[in-house]
Amino acid sequence: MPKVKELIEDIDYLSTADKHYIYNKLKKDILRDIDITLALDKYRGIAKNVWDKDAQKHINELRENDRV
Repeated sequence: MPKVKELIEDIDYLSTADKHYIYNKLKKDILRDIDITLALDKYRGIAKNVWDKDAQKHINELRENDRV
C-alpha cells in the first residue's frame, strides 16, 4: 500500500488536465474489467450436466487415451 500512497501524493501535484487523463484511463480499465467479469458470469455453469460423467474424469480419460 505504500506505493499507492506515494502515487496519490504525486497525483496531487498534477495539473487538472493530467488528473482528468488519469481518471479517464482508470475508469476505462475498471469498466473493461467489470464487462469481462459480467460476460464470464453470464456463461458460468451453462454446460453443467452436459456430460454423463464428471468433467475432470472426462478430461483425465482423454489425456490417458492420448498417451497410449
